[in-house]
This record gives sequence, C-alpha cells and structure tokens, in this order.
Amino acid sequence: MKRAFLFLLSVLLAAGIVIAQENLLMVIHPCKTTLGGVAPVYTNGYYLHRLTNGNSATTFAVTPTWATVQADILLVGGGGSGGVKGAGGGGGGILWATNLSLSNGCVAFVGGGGKPGGSSSSGNSGTNSIITNGVNIYLASGGGYGGTGGSNYTSGATGGTSTTNGPNVVGFFGGGGGGAGCTTNTSGAVGGAGTPAGYAGGLSNTNSPYWTAGGGGSPAIAGSAAASMIAGAGGAGKSGFSWDTISGLTIYSGGGGGASYTNAGVTRGGGGLGGGGNGSVTAIGTNGTDNTGGGGGGGYTGGGTGAVGFVLIRYHPY
Repeated sequence: MKRAFLFLLSVLLAAGIVIAQENLLMVIHPCKTTLGGVAPVYTNGYYLHRLTNGNSATTFAVTPTWATVQADILLVGGGGSGGVKGAGGGGGGILWATNLSLSNGCVAFVGGGGKPGGSSSSGNSGTNSIITNGVNIYLASGGGYGGTGGSNYTSGATGGTSTTNGPNVVGFFGGGGGGAGCTTNTSGAVGGAGTPAGYAGGLSNTNSPYWTAGGGGSPAIAGSAAASMIAGAGGAGKSGFSWDTISGLTIYSGGGGGASYTNAGVTRGGGGLGGGGNGSVTAIGTNGTDNTGGGGGGGYTGGGTGAVGFVLIRYHPY
C-alpha cells in the first residue's frame, strides 16, 4: 500500500500537481518565470530553478497563495564591461543563503552585464541580482567596468557592494573592480564591499610605447597587473557551488582580460576562469560568458560586454 502511494505521489509530482493531505501541504513548482529562464529541474530530492534573463524581474507564484517554500538561493550579479584600449571588467558579486522562506509575491531580479562605452568614454558596470519579499533583501552586486586607455584614460570602476538584511546567509562577496586603463601608471579599481569584499582590478603599465592595461578583479582573486608588452589577466572567479547542477558550473564571476594602447607585439590578457572575457590587442574584447557574471575583456577597438548573472533557487517539492 505504501509503495503504491509513493508511486502515485511521484507521478503527481512530475505532473506539477498540488497535493494536500491532512496537514501535509505540498507546493509544486512555486517559482514561476514571467520573463523567461530555465525550467525547473528535479534532482536529488530538490527542484532547481535558474532565472537567466538579464535586467528582468520575476514574481513568484506560490500555490496556494498563503503558503511558503523553504529554499536555498545563489545570486550572481552582472559583470562589468571591458574598456577600449583598456582593461578588463570586474566579475559580479555573489550571495549564497540557505533555508529561506519564500512566499507568493516575492520578486527576483537578474543582474545584466555592463555595456561597453565608445572610443573615448568609459563603459558600464554590471547591475545587481536581487531577491526580496518587501522586508528582507538579498543582493549580489555587479562588477565594475574596466578602465579606458589613451588621453581619456580611467582607472576603472569600483565593484558593487553585495549586501543583505536577511537571515541564514552563508556568504556575500563584493563585485570585482575594473582593471586600470593604459597610458598612465594607475592602480585598478578596488573591489566592492561584502563579507568578504571583492578584489581589485590589476595595475596598468606605462613602458612607452607598449602601454598595457590591467585585468579585471573577481569576488575571489585580484586581476593581474600589466607588464611591458603583456596585458593583465582577469582574476579567477569564486568556486565551490557544486549544487548548480543545471548549468554544470561551479565557478562564477571571473574578471575580464586586459588589452593595450598599441597592438605591435603585445600579448593580450586572458579572461579569468569563471566566464571572464579575453582581452584583444587587435579587435574588440571578448564578451563575458552569459549567466556566469564574468567581466568583459578589454579590446584595442572596443571593450567586451559583461556577462549576465543569474538567480538560482533550490527547494523541496513539499
């Protein structure tokens, strides 16, 4: 009898049917995307739902509306853009929390990647990924944009501050700072605040005429400093989130690689492991890999776009 009941229950769960038996409420698929994302995956006793559309909001639909769902969350902010003749963008911040009560009407926002600027202007930092119920807020910040080279050089933007006023947070890591642009001996921008803070972008190099830019920082490792004829590499991203079985990734928010002011014999900076885009000394920097929060690579003719972040929710179906 018990075996037959469990079989019937598994069939109903797979079909997404809500079951109420005495005081045992089973809420199936409580998170509903309104603007896209990856459909829930059932594995190891959990549903995993990954929201992936950058700069879009999703409202949770829980059935019945008065119910709550105990969930774990992983938030990754958007990566900063790379700079033209410049530096790599910083990786987005990360927040991880467990056993949260999510209810009907909670809102999640997926951080978008920063867009590169023009030939003489700075790019844009990534935007924040957020979950809130109107009282508590869980926020993973965006990464800072990489600095530009030439007469309009910049040092890059500071990584955003990851923060929360809610309970049960395992850690929140600030966004990585953008690397320093070419043609002046400047430091990369610092990482954003968090517990711990994100790491800074790399220092630029001023050995004329082979000015080179620093790599973008990540929440885990600083971007590399540039050397003569070698642009700085992006910092590797934060690792250890093995329960993201939807994407198969365990490392996020790598910094973007640096570029140079001249392309004669200069080696580009590589993107940081975890979605950071490669720098380019001949063309546009590579974009960060979307849904990793990686920074865009700096480029000789233009910076790469920062990667979109994501929101991952893991919950039991009852």
